[in-house]
Amino acid sequence: MAKGNNVAPHSPLEIATCLSLDHKLAMNSNLLGPKSDDVVCLEAEDVRARIENCSKSLIGRLMADRGFSGGTMDAAFGAIWNHPEGLRVKAHGDNVFQFFFNDESDLIRVEKGSPWLFKQFVIHLKRWNASRKIEDEDFTLIPIWVQMWGMPEFCKTKEVARKIGERPSDLEKSLMLLLFQ
Repeated sequence: MAKGNNVAPHSPLEIATCLSLDHKLAMNSNLLGPKSDDVVCLEAEDVRARIENCSKSLIGRLMADRGFSGGTMDAAFGAIWNHPEGLRVKAHGDNVFQFFFNDESDLIRVEKGSPWLFKQFVIHLKRWNASRKIEDEDFTLIPIWVQMWGMPEFCKTKEVARKIGERPSDLEKSLMLLLFQ
């Protein structure tokens, strides 16, 4: 790309997305500073290690009315998850965290256990996705299991469960109110 071309600025995630597809990307010099007219071209190899690192991470938002630090989350979830080797936590603001794992089996175990509770607050975790910005992730829907007690044996069918699950409940309405306060 020629010097001085008008290239839209990209976030680091957009850069990583393009580069993970082994495409060259020219960045506008606005990322480098206001005085430079140079265009910087990056190759996939320039960020490959970081993309591989992020591919073994989960992101999530703690649904809490107060902020928590990355250090707090690192210590707490390290203990909750039985100290997975190499666990690291990065805070992205607004109680959004990225959890990095060394071992894919630890990541899968934690991901399958989501949502998790911390101090009575829910955190739902999703696998990091190079095609989406972390700040654009939607954490408003959280899958939960509901256990029904006292149902007659003849009502324990998939069709009955589906019909009960489709019916809006007071719990669902309460949860919606809590999430959007």
